Amino acid sequence: MKHRISRRDFLRRTGAAGIAVATASGMQRAVAENTSSGKDLLKGFIVSDAHFGWQNETQPKTDTIREMMGRILGRFPDLDVFIDTGDAHHNGAPDTARGEWTDTILSGCGAVPFYYVAGNHEIMGWGGGEDVEMRCNRLGSVSCRPYYSFDIKGIHFVSLPELMMVCYVSSEALEWMALDLAVNRDKTTIVLSHNSIAGTTEPHDDLGYRRLANSAQVFDFLNQYPNIVAWMHGHNHTWEVVQKGGKFYVSNGRIGGFDPPYAGYFGRGHLGGIYLEIARDRVTVRGFSASQDCFFDEIDNYEHLTQGIATSTSLDVTAPACVSYGFGGMRDGQRLPVFNHHAGQDMAQELFLAGADGPVFNENPDFRIYSRRTLRQEPARLLPGCAIEPGDRRGENEQPVWTWADPGIRLYPHQRKNFTRVCLPRPAEGRFGYYRCAPGKKYRLRVDLESDTAGPRMRAECLVYDAAGELLLTLKGDEHTLSAGSQSFEAIFAIPDLAENQSIYTNPSLDDNIQANFHIVFRELGGGVLLRRAEISLAEASAKTITLSLAIDDKRYTSEERADLARPVRHTLTGRARARSVVEAGAEGERRLTWLIRQHNIAWQVRNAPVTDLGDSLEIGPLRNTFSPHEEIVIAPMKRTSDPFVHRLRHINRARIRPFQPATAVLNIDVVELLGEGEIEVLTAAPPKSIQGAEDYDYADGRLIIRIGSPGSIVIV
Repeated sequence: MKHRISRRDFLRRTGAAGIAVATASGMQRAVAENTSSGKDLLKGFIVSDAHFGWQNETQPKTDTIREMMGRILGRFPDLDVFIDTGDAHHNGAPDTARGEWTDTILSGCGAVPFYYVAGNHEIMGWGGGEDVEMRCNRLGSVSCRPYYSFDIKGIHFVSLPELMMVCYVSSEALEWMALDLAVNRDKTTIVLSHNSIAGTTEPHDDLGYRRLANSAQVFDFLNQYPNIVAWMHGHNHTWEVVQKGGKFYVSNGRIGGFDPPYAGYFGRGHLGGIYLEIARDRVTVRGFSASQDCFFDEIDNYEHLTQGIATSTSLDVTAPACVSYGFGGMRDGQRLPVFNHHAGQDMAQELFLAGADGPVFNENPDFRIYSRRTLRQEPARLLPGCAIEPGDRRGENEQPVWTWADPGIRLYPHQRKNFTRVCLPRPAEGRFGYYRCAPGKKYRLRVDLESDTAGPRMRAECLVYDAAGELLLTLKGDEHTLSAGSQSFEAIFAIPDLAENQSIYTNPSLDDNIQANFHIVFRELGGGVLLRRAEISLAEASAKTITLSLAIDDKRYTSEERADLARPVRHTLTGRARARSVVEAGAEGERRLTWLIRQHNIAWQVRNAPVTDLGDSLEIGPLRNTFSPHEEIVIAPMKRTSDPFVHRLRHINRARIRPFQPATAVLNIDVVELLGEGEIEVLTAAPPKSIQGAEDYDYADGRLIIRIGSPGSIVIV
C-alpha cells in the first residue's frame, strides 16, 4: 500500500475537496499552536445569500465562491462555528445548484461546526412542486422544524427563519422561541434570521419584501429579553452594523447573488461575510471582504463595519455544546419525523413541554399583519397566512378585489368572476406544508364578518392533500346566506382516517404527511363584506391547558401540571438518540402544545446524514442530503481536538465509527453499505502506523484518505 505522494498530486486527486484541505491543515495548526488569542473567545463567521443556480450575469461563478470560502477559512483557521443565513440557492434552481452549495458551503467549511438558516428562495418554493420545507431540512441537516437553537462555548444561537412568507416570522416560530428562551434564560443569545426588522438596518428597496411585515411584533418580542444581544440577517446583500437599544442589528453581506446598487458604503463590489467574536465582557462584529482578503475597516470609509458592545456575556469555553429543536403549537394527534445529527458518549437529552398560546393555530387570524411591495406591481400586497382569489389583476377602471381594513380585509364583487375565495394559507403552502393535520381529527373554522347588504352567500371548505400535493378530498360546510350587519359562522370538518393513503400515519417509517387548506368562498357579494377574523382550531379545543404529552417512538412523556411557555415541565429522556424518530403530540384543552428537546454534552455533529448515538460508537446513515454527486457525509467535532477523527465519508451510505481511543491509539470504522467506490477521510496530525482493511490510502498534510471497494472493517493504528 502506498502512503507517500506529493502535495500537488494529493490535491489534484481529491478534487473538489480543496477547500477542506485548507480547513483541515489550518485546524491542525490551531490545535498544535494552542493559540492563546482564541482561548477566552468564541469566534464565528457568517455568510449569506450564495444564490447557487441563479442564471444571471451578476451571479458569481461557483469557482469564485469557492475561492472566497478558501480565503475566509484561511484567514480564520480557528473558528468555533460557521453559519449560513439563507438563500443558499435561487428559486427554481435545479438539484445541481443545491449540490454546489452542499460542496462549497456546508461541506466546504470542513471540520468547523456548521448551522444553516433557511432563506426565502429555498423555503418559499417559488415554482416548485414539492414540500420545500422538508427539502430545506434535508439540505441543511436540520432535525425538525427550520427554527432551532444551538450553544457554543456557553453562547446561545437561535435560527428563526421566515417560513410561510418572505416578510413574516410566524407566530408558531415565536411560540417555540419563547419556550427556548425560557429554557436558556441566562445565556447570551444571538438571533439568526433572513429578513431585516423595520427601523434597524436599511432595506434600501422594496420595503414590503426586504423587511418583516410584523417588525413591531418581533421587535417587541426581542426587547423582552435583555440577554438577546444581536439580530443578524441576510436577504439585503449589504454589510451593515447598527446598534439600537443595546443590541446589534447586522446585515451579513453576501457570498453570491446580486451586487447591491445602493449609494453609500454597504459593500458594493465585495463578497464575504461577518466575523463575530464574543469575549466575557464584549461582543464584536466585523465585516470581512473576502474579495480583498481583509476586514472592511482596513478599507477607506468602512470603519463603521467594525463595532463592539461592552456587556457581560455567558461565554464559558468549558461549557458543553448543546442543540435544541421542537415545535411551536403542535396539534393533538399530529406526527412528524425527527432526524438526529448530533452525538457523543456523554450526550444527554431533556424534553420540555408547555401549553400553546391559545387553541387557534392559523397565522394572522385577524388579518392585522399586512405589507406592500414598493417596486413591483404583481403581487403588490402581502397578507401573511392568507391569499385571495381571483388575483387582483384588473382593468384601469375596475374596483379592487379586496382592500386591507387595518385590521380585517374588505372584499368587493369581482367584475368578471362570480366568486371570491379566501385561502388559509396560500394554496401552494396548503398543498405542501401548512397546515399539517392528523387524519381522524375534527377541525373548526370560525368566521366573523360584516356584510354591507343581505343576500351574499358563503361556504367554508377544507381541502386535504397528500405529501405530493395531490388533492385527496374536499370537505364542504353548509352554505349560508348573509344578512346585513355583523355575524359569525362555524364549520366543522371531520378528516377521515385515510387508511388507504400512505403516510406517516399509516406507516411510521414514511416521512410523508397530510396537509389541510381552508377556504372561505363568497358568491354574489353585493355591496361587499368585511372579513374581520378567521380562526382554525381543533373542534374540541377550549381555551385552557389540561394534559400535555409527547410520544417519541415507543415512549410517551406526559404532564398533568399546568405548564406555560415561561414555566415548562421538564422530562429526562431515557435511551440514546436514534437516527430517525417519530414524535406524536397529545394535548387536551387547547389541543396544542409546544415542545423542545435539548441535547447537551454533544461531542460530534454529523452533516448530510443522521446518526444514531450508541455511546461508544456512531451509527451513521443513510445519506439524507443527496444533492451532491460526491455523496459526502461530514463529521465535525464540536470542540477542536488533537485526536485523530473520521471527518468525511464519500459514497458510503451506512457506517459505524468507534471514535479514537487514546488508551489503544486505535480508530475503528465498519462500512456497512456503499454507493460506489468508497472513500474515508481521517484528520490526523501524524501518519498511521498501520491500516487494516483498506485497499489503498494516501497521507499528506494532516489528512489520511482511505479507499475501499466493498463493505468491511477498517482498523487504523
